Parts: sequence; C-alpha cells; structure tokens
Amino acid sequence: MGVAMPQRPPRLVSQSAPQLYPFTTATRLYGTRAWRRRALRQLEIEPLCLLCRAQGRIEPATVADHIVDHKGDLRAFWEGELQSLCEYHHNSKTRRDDAARKSGRRQYMKGCDEHGRPLDPAHPWRRSGS
Repeated sequence: MGVAMPQRPPRLVSQSAPQLYPFTTATRLYGTRAWRRRALRQLEIEPLCLLCRAQGRIEPATVADHIVDHKGDLRAFWEGELQSLCEYHHNSKTRRDDAARKSGRRQYMKGCDEHGRPLDPAHPWRRSGS
C-alpha cells in the first residue's frame, strides 16, 4: 500500500492585487479548454479580422487576441477584452509588443486604413488636438 501524497492547500486569491504569473505559466493557459472555448466564442462573435477590415479587406479571423497585453495577470488574461485577428496581424502585433517590452519604448502598429489614418489608435497622428 502506497503512502498518499500530501495535497497543497488552495491558494487564496486577493481581489485587490493582480495575480501575476511568469510568462511561461500564462502561455500554458492558452492550451486550456476554457481558453479555447473563450477564443472560439470571440471568433464566432467577430469572424473577420478587425485590422484587415480597417484596411478595406475581408479576411477570416483565426486568432482571438488580447487587446491589452495581460503581462501574466490572470484577471486580465481571463477577463480582458479580445479582438479577432488573422494570423498575419496577430503575429505582427505580438512581435511589436515583444520588441516594445524588450526596448522599453512604445512601438506603433504599422499600416493605415482606407482613409490613410494609422491603424494604431495610440499613434500620435490619431490624437486630436491643435
């Protein structure tokens, strides 16, 4: 007869402070059934790539993307707003976000819509003012 392994007591999650996990742990969350359900629901709601549509093109979305990088915050991962993107735009956004994280400088999304305005809403040219 084997000895039963002691079980780890459940962790209490503070509602006030974000629960941060290493990037690799957060990355594993993308493989869970709950994430796949959430991603499929997003793609059903918004089946076309948001950025392709802004450029006047119609492309099917294949990736549910966090609009704001969750940075390992579990609440932001599960409750953060999603957008539907094609693989090209998702990979471009991810590379830009990774470069910004490494350099410490803001990187703007490349490309413009059919009216010539930058796609990135945070781009300085999109700011209203004088």
